[in-house]
Amino acid sequence: MKEMKCYRCGKTESVKEMKLRKSWECPHCHAVMVLDLATQRKLKYVRMLFVAVVVSLLMYGCSRLGTVTSYVALIVTCSLAIVITQFSDQLCLALTDKLFGLRYMPVEKGKSQPVNNKKKGK
Repeated sequence: MKEMKCYRCGKTESVKEMKLRKSWECPHCHAVMVLDLATQRKLKYVRMLFVAVVVSLLMYGCSRLGTVTSYVALIVTCSLAIVITQFSDQLCLALTDKLFGLRYMPVEKGKSQPVNNKKKGK
């Protein structure tokens, strides 16, 4: 169980590892938080590594079929890699959380950009 603490109201919510999301809304005050940029980058690298391992294993398995079916095996492997990438989001979030931890930053409602508290000076 991971404890999520709201930046606005300060209340914590317990979340199961396989229920992790890229964005999180506080059930008490409805404040929205998203993964910060460094965590998003780490998640991207974990996902690329995961897909590379899966594709390598699939290609190794398909290489054992023979030369006649090698093109078919390549097409099937690429198709499976795309499908696995689409459905591996929860697994990659859990792996990223275990390896690096997930950090969230606040987002204002109705905006797609995170809240930036730094003011630019002249």
